[in-house]
Amino acid sequence: MMTPVTFTPPQQQTITLRPAAHPGDVDRVVQLGNQIHQDHQEHPDVFHSRFTLFPQGLWLAEREDGRLLGYAVSHPLALNASVPLDMVLTGPLARDVLYIHDVATDPAARGLGLGERLLDRLIAVAKAEGIGQLALTALDGLAPYWGRFGFVETDVPALRAKLASYGPGAAYMLRALYQST
Repeated sequence: MMTPVTFTPPQQQTITLRPAAHPGDVDRVVQLGNQIHQDHQEHPDVFHSRFTLFPQGLWLAEREDGRLLGYAVSHPLALNASVPLDMVLTGPLARDVLYIHDVATDPAARGLGLGERLLDRLIAVAKAEGIGQLALTALDGLAPYWGRFGFVETDVPALRAKLASYGPGAAYMLRALYQST
């Protein structure tokens, strides 16, 4: 199990990044996610399936008063694959990439660097699991945001129809964690 990380942004309460510990943590993630993603709401079973299959892939960002400020949800997946929104996963999962299902922060906590810090936790998870790449589907034209963190938009012809179902601006993106020699 990975160790929680704490930090204190200027003039803020201490924030702890920690792995989810129990299904109640997942319920909190579902609640925050559905508040943030009004156009992309998902059933609680979607998040519970990911926690059941790969608990180390779900991280929470909490203030010291217990308020959930953000989260990251990830799981192993096959390279050049994407998972439709609102899809419950069953195992076993391929382990070609660590697929980032979602990284989200409460609008009141934006600007604290939580997204990048949560991404760092997922990178550590991938490395601990021996997975050398991260993958995600950027929605709503957010590919430039993810590009700042080394993700590269990748055209996979077999994914074009699936990406179109996510709406305009969806892009499949990859990030290698190790330099190839």
